[in-house]
Amino acid sequence: MHKIFLSHSSKDKSYVSDIAGYFGSDRCVYDSMCFEAGMKNLDEIFREMDKTCIFVVFLSDASLSSEWVQTELSIAEERLHYDNRKLSQIFPIIIDPTINHKDTRIPAFLRQGIGSYNLRVITSSAVACRKIKAQQMKYLIDHKLFISEEQTCFYGRDIEISKFKKSFDAGQEIRCVVASGLGGIGRKSFLLQCLRQSHIIEEYYTPPVISLDSMASIEDMLVKLSEVGFGSYSLETATLIPDMDSKISALEELLKEIRDYQEQVIIYDNGCLIDKRGNVVHWFVQALKNIITSAVKDRKVTSDGRSWTRERADAAICA
Repeated sequence: MHKIFLSHSSKDKSYVSDIAGYFGSDRCVYDSMCFEAGMKNLDEIFREMDKTCIFVVFLSDASLSSEWVQTELSIAEERLHYDNRKLSQIFPIIIDPTINHKDTRIPAFLRQGIGSYNLRVITSSAVACRKIKAQQMKYLIDHKLFISEEQTCFYGRDIEISKFKKSFDAGQEIRCVVASGLGGIGRKSFLLQCLRQSHIIEEYYTPPVISLDSMASIEDMLVKLSEVGFGSYSLETATLIPDMDSKISALEELLKEIRDYQEQVIIYDNGCLIDKRGNVVHWFVQALKNIITSAVKDRKVTSDGRSWTRERADAAICA
């Protein structure tokens, strides 16, 4: 069995249940599916851990105060580091914005030393779901249990991909990548290869995809991004934003959220962002400019006084 164990406090069930619903009982261990009421005990935890390849722990104030979560995490650590059984990975996700990686209730092996984890707050269950799915895909590929044709087979465009990689490696600020041409010629695959060969995304990860037609507006883009886990706009709330400057600011915040989650979004654009002449709509340009301006303000300073920043591609557009 190659299941995902979802360790959480019952107080965080509304967050975790969406993720459990996506994977289903055949792919994850989730207490409401696997543990009978009143019968949750150590024997059951050991039994379900035997079926687990990835142990996901959702860190919150409630879970860090939960005896059961701490017990499950201790068992997982034992199996990961000492037991050498089926468990391949512990994957912690902070879901509570009041918690940070310095919280001493988080076990030291998760937050300290060379083997510590990159703990970040992910308040969107949709984003967390994608990251968990990527880890599961990595496990299956590493253990030769799954071979993705998309990830192993891509031919052509080597020169263009090499140019993109050289630009990125040279430190060029990249916020948006556009692949234009006729539909059905592999624009998405080309963009994914650019991102993967530049190590912007891992080989086993596929970004979320949205589509915008020629009649779509900035409000539609806010809604579409919210549907894949960035922001919480509905069409009603997006249209209530009073003016274009405020809407651009709202889009800027969603793009920053994508950046902070270390994610990217692929956009199938059919004339909303880029017209037939190659002109980019002004509100999208302005939002990207604002992101670059804010990134410059956040440049880090090295020990010898030099400043640097590492820009990533947040949007990849098939136009």
